[in-house]
Amino acid sequence: MYQFLLAYSTLGVKRKPRLLSLNAFPPHLTPAVSRALKAQKVTISVVLGGCTRMVQVLDVSLNKLLKDLIKEEQDNYYNTYINE
Repeated sequence: MYQFLLAYSTLGVKRKPRLLSLNAFPPHLTPAVSRALKAQKVTISVVLGGCTRMVQVLDVSLNKLLKDLIKEEQDNYYNTYINE
């Protein structure tokens, strides 16, 4: 995960603070990953083992809403710029 963060980081770019929820998989929780995320203004929220079922419903409902909004924006963009 650390290598991924290094490859996709945008150093020097002003970023808004973000929240990232991760499961308790040990490679997600290394000090290097924590530092890399903190440098990008990302706060980590860890979902402990056995707790996924408690947050899954919220995750699914928010993801559906978000995906619907993204699809609508993509359709609007396509209709505005691609069909010209």
